[in-house]
Amino acid sequence: AGIKQWNGEPRGHWEGETLVVESTNYNNKGSIATSAATGRIRGIPQSEALRVVERFTRTDANTIDYRVTIEDPKVYSKPWTVALPLNRDDTYQMFEYSCNEGNYAMRNSLSFGRKRDAEGDK
Repeated sequence: AGIKQWNGEPRGHWEGETLVVESTNYNNKGSIATSAATGRIRGIPQSEALRVVERFTRTDANTIDYRVTIEDPKVYSKPWTVALPLNRDDTYQMFEYSCNEGNYAMRNSLSFGRKRDAEGDK
């Protein structure tokens, strides 16, 4: 509890078929949904009292019901919840996030990938 972090400290456990991830120990320097990459969009405020509870429940072979409850009594009058389905998409590709400022090799990597795509070799 003495170590506060920008993204909190998550702990997970199972409640039946639901994975529950609870995050606490936030510092008061961040925001929920901040676009740090642009430096222009400030997200939803938070305090050190922030508690985030995420629930992941598989509803069928292709869908996970995702629910997140935000509780921060220093910022909000009551907890609030967002829910949405996470749908399987076998064509989706995930790429590592990294800061590439000054990375001159990135241009070469991207241009090679575009060349391969143009040639139909994916």
